[in-house]
Amino acid sequence: MAGLSQDGIVNPTDAPGSETVAYVNPVGTVGNQCHRGSLGMDFDVVSPIKITSLGAFDDEMNGFKDPITVYIADRNSRYEYARVVLQNNPDELSIDNSKFVKLPQPILLDPQNATGGIKLTVVAYGYGGYTGDLRSKPSRNWLGCNERNGNSEGRPPTWYTQTGGDAIKFTGKSRFAWDIKFPAIIDTGPANRYAAGTFIFEPAY
Repeated sequence: MAGLSQDGIVNPTDAPGSETVAYVNPVGTVGNQCHRGSLGMDFDVVSPIKITSLGAFDDEMNGFKDPITVYIADRNSRYEYARVVLQNNPDELSIDNSKFVKLPQPILLDPQNATGGIKLTVVAYGYGGYTGDLRSKPSRNWLGCNERNGNSEGRPPTWYTQTGGDAIKFTGKSRFAWDIKFPAIIDTGPANRYAAGTFIFEPAY
C-alpha cells in the first residue's frame, strides 16, 4: 500500500521497493521561523529499512547561508546513528526544497532485531546561525536571521510525509530545544510540524 501525504493524497514515489524521501518539502516552500535551537520529528521503523541520505530544508532553495546539522537518534537512549553537516558542498543532492548528503555507510534498521521496536527522531539545527541559548534571543527576530526553518504552528503543513509503503510511521507532536542539545521539549503537533531535517530511505532486503 502506498503511503499518504498529510492531505491524504497518494504519492506515486511513496511505494515499496523504491527510494523514498521521508519528509518532503515541496518546491516553493518558504521558511517562516528563525528557531536557532534544535528541531526534531519522531518516527518509528515498522519494517526493515536502510537510511541512505540525511538532508535539510533549504529555505527558498537558494543555498544554506549557515551550516545545517542533521542527525538521526534513538529518542529514548539518544544514541546517534549518523550525523551530517550541510553547507552547499558539491556532493549535496537537491530534491524539491531540500538538500541531501549521501551517507558513507547506510543505516540498517530492522525492528525484528530490536526489543521494544526502533523509535527514532530526525534532528536539525543551525537555522539562523545562532547556536547558543535561544531564550536570550527571540525566534522571530528577522534581522540577522540567515536561514529560516518552517513551522506549521499547529496547522496542517504544506510539506508532507512519505512512509515508503508503510515501512515507517510518523508519530508524536514534534519536539524542540532552546539550544542545540537533543530536543526534549514536546511541541503541539502535528508529527511533521517543521520544515527542517529529513532523510532518504529504502527497503533493507
